[in-house]
Amino acid sequence: MNALNRIKQHFKDENCNLKDKIKNENCNLEDKNYSLEKATNSPSQAYNHALHILHGRLKKGENSISKSAKYSYSYASNILHNEFKKGEEAISKDAKYSYLYALNILENRFEKGEEAISKDAEYSYFYACRILKGRFEKGENSISKDAEYSYLYALNIIKDRFEKGENSISKDASLSYLYALDVLKSRFKLGENSISKNTSLSYFYALDALKSRFKLGENSISKNAEYSYLYVLDVLKSRFKLGENSISKDAKYSYFYACRILKERFEKGENSISKDAEYSYLYAHDILKGRFEKGENSISKNASLSYLYAHVILKGRFKLGEKTISENAEYSYLYALDVLKSKFKLGENSISKDAYYSYIYAKDILKLKA
Repeated sequence: MNALNRIKQHFKDENCNLKDKIKNENCNLEDKNYSLEKATNSPSQAYNHALHILHGRLKKGENSISKSAKYSYSYASNILHNEFKKGEEAISKDAKYSYLYALNILENRFEKGEEAISKDAEYSYFYACRILKGRFEKGENSISKDAEYSYLYALNIIKDRFEKGENSISKDASLSYLYALDVLKSRFKLGENSISKNTSLSYFYALDALKSRFKLGENSISKNAEYSYLYVLDVLKSRFKLGENSISKDAKYSYFYACRILKERFEKGENSISKDAEYSYLYAHDILKGRFEKGENSISKNASLSYLYAHVILKGRFKLGEKTISENAEYSYLYALDVLKSKFKLGENSISKDAYYSYIYAKDILKLKA
């Protein structure tokens, strides 16, 4: 190919490239226009285009966004960082986004959305608490149907009783107790039926709210040994016959009931006490002031308590416990010294394995000279 033909071919190629470039640019422009048109078709697409593509405001999509409470609020919060007047109509119809718009965008009340907020107990309470910082009367009807928010509204907003919500509160034992304690600071008759079905709350209601007996709750209290004992100790200050059956099934509370309340033996609880070595010894020492035969089997399995029972209670040998005592050098020596006042052959094997007790046993008991 001569030079002239090469030049012609070059210009031909350049012309084709230019046409292709123009064509591609037109296609890109059409795609861009199509993409933007598509982005404005729905609130979610318009919002996401503004957020992820433009990273800023999309005026052409605002009409679409404004039809959705969720995306209107999100657009105001994440794109405009300011009010979005066009979307307020949609926002105002949704309790959640009306509350959030007031809290995070306006930082003030949003009157247009208060009707929607007022129909939701949760958002009515938080609107009163964080926006109005006072009563929200329009929302009190919704709040009154929810026990938890009725209690919180009374406690934190009204700072006094909320009569409209008391029926809801009364159906919940825990909230009835808290309402009496924190709000009324006295009894809450309407909630007593619910409270009475709960053992621990019946006890605490009597102790903290009534500061006297709670007859309605005594049946529940009586089914639990711990709360029966505490009810007696802190509230009644005298015996609680209804709870004695439960108390009698627990060694610890049977002992304390006998010791601190009855101040005499508690025969109904002796079977339980007898199964516990420590409380059997204490019962013998503090209540019976003498032998507790029913508990001797348990005591006999404990070396220190067997020694103490023999020395302090029986003031003589305790044959049932001697095998256990004999397995311990210290208590074998003490048993020989304080109880038998002579050698304790059964315990000498244990004593012989301890240098100190071997020495003092030989010195004090066997009377051998060093």
